[in-house]
Amino acid sequence: NTTPDNQRYINHPQLSQYYLSNRERWEGKVDLSYLPTNRWNLNLNLLWRDDDYDQSKLGLTEAKWGHLHFSASYAASDDLSGSIYAGYDQYEAGQTNRAFRGGQEKNAFDIYPPLPQASDPQQNWDIDATDTSMTLGANLQWQLAPDLELNVDYNYVDTEAEQKFNTRPGGSVVASDLPDVNTRLHRVEASGIWHMQENLSLQLDYQYYRYKTDDWAWKNVQADTIDKVLGFGQTNPNENIHYVGASVIYRWQ
Repeated sequence: NTTPDNQRYINHPQLSQYYLSNRERWEGKVDLSYLPTNRWNLNLNLLWRDDDYDQSKLGLTEAKWGHLHFSASYAASDDLSGSIYAGYDQYEAGQTNRAFRGGQEKNAFDIYPPLPQASDPQQNWDIDATDTSMTLGANLQWQLAPDLELNVDYNYVDTEAEQKFNTRPGGSVVASDLPDVNTRLHRVEASGIWHMQENLSLQLDYQYYRYKTDDWAWKNVQADTIDKVLGFGQTNPNENIHYVGASVIYRWQ
């Protein structure tokens, strides 16, 4: 291929991978702990981060992350304690892209003139992505007897992903927003441990998972839906999983 070196590239010359790009970051963090009594423990965690890839014309141009987490734990006695927690995260990212013709089906031994679309900013399209996550949970630890303990934990996660597209006025690129993707997870774990001897314990476990998502990328997609691509025919998960386990724990001294 006699294409001049200055017309060859694997990545677009204006595209810099984000971990190699110039980045300006602002970040703030606050961690607070409060013990109103010797039985209560309250915690609040805040984080805000703003990344600006100010020298990038294509690819990731900005990213923001906001994080809020609160937890409270209470020790009713030496044998009984519990905690609750809640969290919220929001991720925002902006990315600029360029659409132009060419690709793997071009003959590598033929000479092609420079692609005008590759240097035309009217071929740009932008995506603003927002991911949010909410977490709730509770935990209980109970020493029923000197040789018997119980642990129960519940966790709920709810996420939403949004992708908004924009194009340049007068350009030939047409884009529309993708459907939102919602995912929910319920998780319950319970375990009981019986210390039969000083170095021998028996543990029983129960776990329950309820997982559901409505990802558009998996909706009504069969193994042969995509041309020239053989998939696995995966569908959106809508699962209920129960697990029961038993284990024997022996400690060498």
